[in-house]
Amino acid sequence: MSSAQYFLDKAELPKKARQRRIQTRISLGSIVLIVNKLNEQQRQVVTEIGLGGLLGIGCTRLNLELCEFLVLNFNPKSCSLDVHDHQFNLTLKDVSDILGVRSNGCDIDDRGSLEGTESLHESVGVVNGVIPLDGLRKYLEDEKTVDAEDEFKRKFTLYALGALLCPTTKVSLNVSSLHFVKDVEVMKNYNWGNLTLHSLVSGIKIYQDEKRVNISGCLFLLLVFYLDNVCPTFESTYATTRSIPRLYDWGDSQLKKTFQLFRRLGGFHNEVKVTFSKPNQMNDHHVDVVKTEIYDDMRHDIGELKHTMISMKEKIMTWEQKANAPGDGWRHVNKLVSLRM
Repeated sequence: MSSAQYFLDKAELPKKARQRRIQTRISLGSIVLIVNKLNEQQRQVVTEIGLGGLLGIGCTRLNLELCEFLVLNFNPKSCSLDVHDHQFNLTLKDVSDILGVRSNGCDIDDRGSLEGTESLHESVGVVNGVIPLDGLRKYLEDEKTVDAEDEFKRKFTLYALGALLCPTTKVSLNVSSLHFVKDVEVMKNYNWGNLTLHSLVSGIKIYQDEKRVNISGCLFLLLVFYLDNVCPTFESTYATTRSIPRLYDWGDSQLKKTFQLFRRLGGFHNEVKVTFSKPNQMNDHHVDVVKTEIYDDMRHDIGELKHTMISMKEKIMTWEQKANAPGDGWRHVNKLVSLRM
């Protein structure tokens, strides 16, 4: 075959569809770095503002493959995640429980005039009508930034919004964001949770409708919401007691272990076998609880445990009889054995 014919044949081959990869401006690593260097006074004012939950964040990066899967299976109209034949409604309470930001109080309006805020423009570093996130980050990461006055409050809040809670597709915030921080005292009453939820739902809708690559909104919230409700079934990696806010339990190490389990099951997109880790809250999320083989396995395991406890009871009774000094140790075992499914 001549080289000319080769290129002609190659030109006739159908082009491979370009795989869309979701992209986000969220910057978890910088948030973790900043909150870890804050002094006690700064941490106190962050809590007073209503963003105290962010002080315990330990996740430095997102799994974009899972995020894309979740975004494509999120229904902005019903504000629900529809995965694995179940529907999970994302509520304002979930935002509060996961992120630990204030989710009550005054709604925030970024409309209206900013007349008379020229000094504020200079304070937060407005450049050509926008607030560059890089300038905010450098200020917060600077070891010389040790005070907790109004400048710190405004810049921390703006960076938390732009890099985590309400990231856009740009590396800057619109100047209208000054409405969020122009009155430091009023900031303490703002409903940051509602702002975060609205930003995420709006960002997902635009992403789905316009077939974009870049997306706005807090994908970290959606990620933890999913992992808090669904877990792979090879083994349990969840603590019996859960932290509030939930982000405390989802650091890099925990996320890595969970993602490894999903990969062993074939990935998030496949018909993976999962369990739902909040059975006591299933009704709140419109999940129909049915008797499956998982519950049968649990009953079997508990049955085995019951027989083991009976054997232990008999041994303890024998020991006490030999010692001729009855005690109450076996009564505790007897109480366990008497439990019924």
